[in-house]
Amino acid sequence: MNTISFKAAVASAEKNEEDQFFMIGLADDEYDFENYILLQKAFTFSDQDKETVMDGHYFEINGQENAAYKVCKQVILDKQEITFVLDTSITGDLEKVVIDISEVEEEEGFDEYLQAIMGDHLLDNRH
Repeated sequence: MNTISFKAAVASAEKNEEDQFFMIGLADDEYDFENYILLQKAFTFSDQDKETVMDGHYFEINGQENAAYKVCKQVILDKQEITFVLDTSITGDLEKVVIDISEVEEEEGFDEYLQAIMGDHLLDNRH
């Protein structure tokens, strides 16, 4: 099983009222990034979302070709890193994405939106 690891330089957070979704992102550079993740979830889901199994979180790593819905089995948040444990029945041999967040300043709302996106799949070990 494989793990992708990188050190985050930026942690963004967005609550988009107009398009009705939460989104967080982590990247190794603000503009010229090689590695990044996006995690997104709609406020509510339509019948079509449910029929197409798009009624959960959206996870993307380093390009839309590496994206899926409901792929994170667990997100573990520690003081130094955040680990995304992935469903290998969807990702193949990619089991984890581990991001060093020790020197990144999270945008306001990051924790709240991460909780809104991941719900019971989030394990916050920082306290």
